[in-house]
Amino acid sequence: NFVLMKALILIGLLCMAAALILMIFFQKLIALILFLVINGFGTGLVLPCINSFITGSVDKEKRGLITSLYHSVRFGGVALGPPSFGWLMTKKSWILFGSNVAIIALAFLWSIWAIRVKGQGKDGTGSQRKEKESYWKRLSLPKPKALAKDKIM
Repeated sequence: NFVLMKALILIGLLCMAAALILMIFFQKLIALILFLVINGFGTGLVLPCINSFITGSVDKEKRGLITSLYHSVRFGGVALGPPSFGWLMTKKSWILFGSNVAIIALAFLWSIWAIRVKGQGKDGTGSQRKEKESYWKRLSLPKPKALAKDKIM
């Protein structure tokens, strides 16, 4: 259910942002552990939904390529995360947590704008073909051959 998954992504991002904002103000260990659990809960809501969106929105013959690109980017983040956070930990705590909240806020806004599910199209019809068309228009990329054959534009 793509509508539910979009909602779970947005809720997860809000949980992550709220936990990180609260970490700025509370320095006790038990509070930090509680906020890390909330942050992990938010991450647990977001990542499976993103995986499902990516694998569910790509044709079967292109699914392997797209998922491998997605996982490559994800593992790049895993590789760059520890050195980046190690450097940020030498700064003040509000810089560490505030920079993450800013990134999460951008992801939240981008998720609202970019994730279009059936029934949420600009014309209200939820047509999958029109949704695919709008992605290519927004990205300013040439239409794939499958869409060009349908003569949607």
